[in-house]
Amino acid sequence: MKNERLLRQERLHRATPYPTEADKRYNNRRRERRRTDAAYRDREKQYRGSDEVHQKKRLRYATDPQYRAGRLKAVREWGQLYPDRLKIIDHRRRARLAAVKHTLTADQWEAILAIYKHRCAYCQRGGKMTMDHVIPLARGGEHSPENVVPACFSCNSRKQHRDAPLIPPYRLMI
Repeated sequence: MKNERLLRQERLHRATPYPTEADKRYNNRRRERRRTDAAYRDREKQYRGSDEVHQKKRLRYATDPQYRAGRLKAVREWGQLYPDRLKIIDHRRRARLAAVKHTLTADQWEAILAIYKHRCAYCQRGGKMTMDHVIPLARGGEHSPENVVPACFSCNSRKQHRDAPLIPPYRLMI
């Protein structure tokens, strides 16, 4: 049986963004261990919650150009592998900054795209879809499945921060 570190490294370097059965087993074991093993929980808390560790990482990032370049390269590569996940993260960040509810996940976004058959909710054209908030974040709309529809770039740009025109009722099915 592979140790946890190897499983974690394989998971990070795998091309698919979705967890495999091995990932699920690993996460379940880890969750169970965290729940039952107090020493494990304390070690994990000590490392993850340690301000010293975070301070050291921030200092190294700020002072070591080679380390910073490596981190930036790793983040850039991850963004190229998972552009849809990166968009979800960006939308969640915008929602968090706007202090609105942000519950939409990447899987829910994929389900919304499937419901709309990868077509624009406004003009029904296919192609590359963007995430459109029916009630814009700037006006207090939520970043949730009930408030998001797929839109082509031109429709989303035309709408800007205004409320959306009438949307087909299957928008609320998720």
